[in-house]
Amino acid sequence: VRVMYKSIWNTVTSPTSILRIVIIIASLVTFMLLRLQLNGSNRLYKWTILENHISLLPNFKVRALSYAQMHFWYFWKLVYPRYLCFDYGHACIPLVHDLIDWRNILPLITYTTLAMLIAFAVKHARISLLLGMALLLVPLVPALNVVFPVGTLLAERLLFVPSIGYCFIVAELLLVDLADHWKSLSATLLDPFVHAIHNKALYWMSRIKDAGKIRSGGDVKLGYKSVYFFVVPLLFLWTVRVWTRNEDWASETKLYASALKVCPQSLKALTNHALLSIQQKQLDEAVASARGALRIHPNQTAALVNAGIAYQRLDQFSSSILMFQRCLSVDPLNSKAHGYIGAA
Repeated sequence: VRVMYKSIWNTVTSPTSILRIVIIIASLVTFMLLRLQLNGSNRLYKWTILENHISLLPNFKVRALSYAQMHFWYFWKLVYPRYLCFDYGHACIPLVHDLIDWRNILPLITYTTLAMLIAFAVKHARISLLLGMALLLVPLVPALNVVFPVGTLLAERLLFVPSIGYCFIVAELLLVDLADHWKSLSATLLDPFVHAIHNKALYWMSRIKDAGKIRSGGDVKLGYKSVYFFVVPLLFLWTVRVWTRNEDWASETKLYASALKVCPQSLKALTNHALLSIQQKQLDEAVASARGALRIHPNQTAALVNAGIAYQRLDQFSSSILMFQRCLSVDPLNSKAHGYIGAA
């Protein structure tokens, strides 16, 4: 810790280092201001219910509590990546309205765990842990809807770089901080088991080869290497999960189908699946997906347009016109609805 503090002190007291820091910060601020100038008066895009329905809520408390819930789910997806969806939008994860909701415990545990890890790493000058925390949090914070609202609430693709930091942290904790526990486990459970197998193998080898050249294996001690009995199966399971998830991302059809298995109430997945089904001329499936989206949000214009197109191609023109009329009642300037209702 003293070495780290001394390094920081030398940095802040060196004129050259201070000049470099000022130049870097000034360059970043200048770049951000120039980038904002390109947007003109539209500084922030107004997200719709498809991308970020929480940002549309008028109540700050509900927004804050619901965003905190998403923070927990991001870290839970790293710990247990069993059920994955390409995008968790409207109706996937219920909103949190009250402070007394028991689900508020989940983000509290997440924040407490992160704070304890950071404090532990700083106190003991654990550079590996600090690097892992930096790789985990720095690329993830912009996607957490903390600084400004973004176009997705929860998505596995945003965990690609943070997962590297997560692996740093897990490896450091398993091989360094839990080393004594692995040695204790090895001495009580694994060493006698491995010792018996080792001697049995030598016995059978002696039956095949010259018995005089092979003697007892003696005392076998794994020590901290017993961690491999835990890590290797875990790595195997994660490898299988990566392989199966890559299969889901192989095509849009598989991706949306897998999303609806995990989150059948996903408004975005249902809308995208309806549009894809229309393109693939699977019109009955398109109607079913569009209808499912409309049950969740009756005034969702994209779902109304998709349903109208599907009905039109099924030659159900009265239903098609009805859908386009509903869309125009919500959004009178919707160009797609105007175009298709004329054709119907």
